[in-house]
Amino acid sequence: MATTQEIHVRKPKGSDITLFDKVSWRVNSSCIKRTLCHYERQITTQGDLYTPPTTFPQRLRTDEAVLRYLFAKTDIPLPRSLCAFESIGAFFHLTEHVSGIAMSDLSEPNKQFVKQQLVQHVKALQNLHSDTPGVPGQQLLCPPLRVNAGKWRVNSCWKPRADLPKEDYVFCHNDLRQENVIVNPISLKIVAILNWESGGFWPEWFEMAFWELAGPNAVLEGEVNNTERCREWLLKNCEEVVMPPLLRQDQ
Repeated sequence: MATTQEIHVRKPKGSDITLFDKVSWRVNSSCIKRTLCHYERQITTQGDLYTPPTTFPQRLRTDEAVLRYLFAKTDIPLPRSLCAFESIGAFFHLTEHVSGIAMSDLSEPNKQFVKQQLVQHVKALQNLHSDTPGVPGQQLLCPPLRVNAGKWRVNSCWKPRADLPKEDYVFCHNDLRQENVIVNPISLKIVAILNWESGGFWPEWFEMAFWELAGPNAVLEGEVNNTERCREWLLKNCEEVVMPPLLRQDQ
């Protein structure tokens, strides 16, 4: 097992982000995200071994599928998905690198200008309709991480029921934080929207305006918390699929 410090010592060359569940880095004009290998699991500050949710490989598969679908269907600025694969006991997703800065790094007046653009991109998403929920090219839905708060069904993805009545579903990102919006620092034009791991066709109310918040995509005091409503929808309309861990390299 490894501590965060040890992970950073042996992380891939160019790696700039190491989290408890994945590592990402840039190589030339490409960005790479992958889940952690079993030997990279980290020790918490309480001295406990942290085991990442087994859903994260599927989340990266969703990220790939959504990017390919939206690239073909819309003009929303996106990084091009290059490939995704499983190797060394981890799942990889490679995309092109898009230069820019995160919306969260802008001044408040500049953020307001970017928000006007972002609202238009959200409208473009919601103009994509389906009579069934799901991710194009995938069988499983990965809910927004806020739904898993308190370790609720953390190792489960969801398969829409075959007998689900036809309804109107729209395309959602489900994690539209300012950190996931990349802009040109000069023109302030949005050049890429990242991290579509919970994307797909969902009820419209699943999408929340997290771009209005300066911090994490948590619901603040006085705001509507729809987490329980999301959970109830999943339990009623989908079959729970507990995801197995990836095979270790030595298995």
